[in-house]
Amino acid sequence: DEIDQAVADAVDGGDVEFHRPDPAAGRFHRAVARIPEVLECWAVTGDGDYLLRVVAENLKAFSDLLMHQLLALPEVATVRSNIALDRIKQTTALPV
Repeated sequence: DEIDQAVADAVDGGDVEFHRPDPAAGRFHRAVARIPEVLECWAVTGDGDYLLRVVAENLKAFSDLLMHQLLALPEVATVRSNIALDRIKQTTALPV
């Protein structure tokens, strides 16, 4: 199946918050490493504990990933997701 590029570009797994700290972090790291749709996972400051960038074939696949994999992890308390409507700018060039 061809990936719906608009969804692939737009889906951001969003912020993930934990129920419990430390040992849960290691379990979460291992679980996320096994999910191929998770392209990036960053530990962050702010409202959430982690920021994930995920890809999904379509919105149904994203919903399944969210509901049956991420929220199924006992360490995960909440997930806030964002879907981009339009790419305004994307660059990897550094201004140096």
